[in-house]
Amino acid sequence: MVIPQPEPLTPWETFKASMPASFEEFVGYIAGGGHLAGFVKERGIPYTTMLTWIAVDSQRSEMYARAREDRADVLADEIVPIATRSR
Repeated sequence: MVIPQPEPLTPWETFKASMPASFEEFVGYIAGGGHLAGFVKERGIPYTTMLTWIAVDSQRSEMYARAREDRADVLADEIVPIATRSR
């Protein structure tokens, strides 16, 4: 008797299985000054796969866009003191 073995997961299925428990973790990482490249590298997720996953859902896309705007504010807040010290 041959015991059927499960099919190996596709890259997309592997990605979804390894995605953080909550999208809020990702959004918080970005809004706090992190970058998509760093997030995916830490977790071994292909960059383009993450972009596709964000793009297929309009709510995720909007949340990501807002997080990037927040990140811009964080980075600006870090840059201004550095720039004014050198004067």
